[in-house]
Amino acid sequence: MSNKENSADVELLGSSDIDVSSEHLKIIEKYFHEFILERNKPNTEFINNKNKVLPLITVEIMDKDLWYGVPGMYGGFRYMLNERDGKPVLVVESWIRIVAGSWRKHEINVEGCFLVEEEKNYIRFYNKGNIIDIQ
Repeated sequence: MSNKENSADVELLGSSDIDVSSEHLKIIEKYFHEFILERNKPNTEFINNKNKVLPLITVEIMDKDLWYGVPGMYGGFRYMLNERDGKPVLVVESWIRIVAGSWRKHEINVEGCFLVEEEKNYIRFYNKGNIIDIQ
C-alpha cells in the first residue's frame, strides 16, 4: 500500500464521529482479558498456560463478528466492537457448550464489563396441566 493510500485510511478513520482513542481501546481490551480469565477460572490448563494469546482490541476490528475459542472451555467468546453514542463498546457473548444455561451477553466499555443478558437456567415441570419453572 502506498503512503497516499495509508494517509487516506487515516483520514477516513479520523473523520469518524466515534471516539476510538487507543487509550480507550486498551482499557476495553484489559477488561475483556480480565473477563476471559475470570470466566475460565476452573479451566486451570488454560489459566496456567504462559503461552496463551488473548485477543487484541483495535480499530481494525470495528463491526467485525469475531470468535475466540478457549481450549478446555468447550466454548468461547463471540465479540464485536461497535459504537454507542460515539464511544466504543465491545459486545461479548460467551458460553460453554456442555453446560446448560451458561450463555451470557456482556458489554464492555471504558467504565467496565457489564452483564446485559443471560440464559435462564431452569427446570420446567408439568404438573396436572400447569407449567412450573424452578430456577
